[in-house]
Parts: sequence; C-alpha cells; structure tokens
Amino acid sequence: MTRDALHQNYKKVDIDNEAKVKYIDAGHPLDYAYQSPNQITTDKSYGSAQNYYKSERAGVLSGPEWAEMARVSKNPTIDGFVPDEDFRNNISKWNDHKVDVAYKSNLLKFEQNKDLAQELLSTGNRPIVARQGTEWSETNSEMLMVIRDQLRKQAD
Repeated sequence: MTRDALHQNYKKVDIDNEAKVKYIDAGHPLDYAYQSPNQITTDKSYGSAQNYYKSERAGVLSGPEWAEMARVSKNPTIDGFVPDEDFRNNISKWNDHKVDVAYKSNLLKFEQNKDLAQELLSTGNRPIVARQGTEWSETNSEMLMVIRDQLRKQAD
C-alpha cells in the first residue's frame, strides 16, 4: 500500500470529527513500537510491530543478517540502523515499500492480539492522532483509523 492508497482508504472511513480526539503517545499499547512477547508472527516471531518494520527495512537496505538483528532486538529503533552506504544505495527501493510494510506490521499486530484490537475498536469513530508532531504522525494516525475500520468490518 502506498501513502496515496492509504489516504484514499482513510477518506472512506466513517470518522466522528466532533468527537474528542484519541491521542496515542509512545508507550501506549496502540503505538507502533509497543512491546510484547511474540506480538507479531509471520514465518517468524517479532517482539513488536516496530521489530517487524525495522527488520523488513534492514533486510531491504542491508540484507538478511541485518534483518535478523532487528527482528530479535530488544531495541529495534537503535538496532534497525544500517550502514550509511547501504542506506544511500538502497533508500529509493525502501521508500517504495515502507508504507506497505508499516501497514502490514500494524494490521498483523491487531489481528493477532485481540486485546489490542479491542482497545483500538473501543475508540469508536473518534479521530486518532498518533505521536503528534513526528514525521509519521499523519500516516500512522490514518493507518490506525483504516485498520480500525477494517477490523470492525471483519467482526460484522
């Protein structure tokens, strides 16, 4: 999913803009970097959505050994960094995939963790603002509201 596709999906979501905004800060269970054991499982287990995202990023930028370091890391934000040369040589390839990977990591997080899905669903149709003031705030906010809508439709 591209940022544009995400935004198009977001525009279809029923949001009560008169309702009180739900703010999601770092450390909140709905935050993308929230840590819990085996939070995301594909063919491997990841400690958080952030581990999955950073592992995929490191794999695209620097290869499988870097991806594995980020996957098993207790601090994927730091351990997901890759050598500068790899970053410079592969950043355009990563930029083509990063929103899709972020969406998938968050979707898996909520599909595989029913308590977190319930917490997201409990926000009703309120607007969500994730990590206000950060580079990804708008994208993460839209992502959470699109995923909330998708989970609601799956439950019906």
